[in-house]
Amino acid sequence: MGKLFLEATLMLLLLFLPSCASSKKSIKLDESMIKLLRSEVTIYEQSELNRSKYQIIKPIQATSCMNKPWESTASQENGIDQLRYKAYLKGANALFKVFFEPKEHMNVQADCINSVTCYGVAIKVIRKY
Repeated sequence: MGKLFLEATLMLLLLFLPSCASSKKSIKLDESMIKLLRSEVTIYEQSELNRSKYQIIKPIQATSCMNKPWESTASQENGIDQLRYKAYLKGANALFKVFFEPKEHMNVQADCINSVTCYGVAIKVIRKY
């Protein structure tokens, strides 16, 4: 029951994270940073963590945002890179429970032509068994 309670609590926290405009801003990541983030911050399924020791850092959210018509469109892939960046800044080396909102068009509050917001839980995997 403890694990189920923890999972339910995390999902509630993820759903009720504040969605103010400042949290919707994308960070421009260059290719070298993206490569680093993808190697340093792994995405796990819950079943992969069942045999690992890990510490939950915090639920986080990130947004892929297309600000100008000539920029690349917002995407889940960029949203995950944004999520990895935020997790990395928190000292995490992994994410789990990653999910996305449907693509939004004309997100005026976040100053985006289109955006994809994703959520996850930043964790530090200490040991894999």
